[in-house]
Amino acid sequence: MDRSARSRFQLLPNGQRDGGVHSLFVISGRVDSSGSAAACTAVQEDFTTQFRRGNVSLRIPTPTYGLGLVENIPDTTLTANLATNAQQKAALGISGHLNTNGNDGPRCPLRLEGAKRFAVAVCRRGLQRRDGYHQRAVQTERDLNPDCQELTVPNDISGKNGIADADEALSDIEQFAVYMRFLGAPLPSTTLPGGAASITRGQQAFNSVGCSMCHTQL
Repeated sequence: MDRSARSRFQLLPNGQRDGGVHSLFVISGRVDSSGSAAACTAVQEDFTTQFRRGNVSLRIPTPTYGLGLVENIPDTTLTANLATNAQQKAALGISGHLNTNGNDGPRCPLRLEGAKRFAVAVCRRGLQRRDGYHQRAVQTERDLNPDCQELTVPNDISGKNGIADADEALSDIEQFAVYMRFLGAPLPSTTLPGGAASITRGQQAFNSVGCSMCHTQL
């Protein structure tokens, strides 16, 4: 239905907290082979004014390199990493807990809204929030205005293009997720930026302040 930027408004017009993703583009007045939005009354957000008011927070999308490896980390490994070096972490003021899913037991780590399939969850949320992609997993349109709904079925369903082979049977979300899972993990550079000596000092600082206590290094 619409497209949205990777940005959020901090406050609503009434002064309450917002934090939601807002539409960068709308389809009002659009008429083409995909349908007619001549009656759509959706209004494009006034980002110029919102930027002038300092009401826009920009965000960096989550990198998905090596996501297939992330999905395959056992829950027991996450639990063990949290418990490792407890005294050193406490001395550095490092603390936290696993986000758990009560439906699966009090000790079961919850990965992104309870979705074990991290890649699928990222695709599902991203396409719905930023691209207005109506899908079986998220069946609520970003804009509920009935005059702006051209389709009576979701934008994305399994078997949309046929069931002859996997490429046709998989939904767009599933195909995006497969692609993300096979993205190679980033490899640390030994020369850039700044040269080997600078990188070595940065690594030492990373370890000395306790970052390595939480962040698993490649």
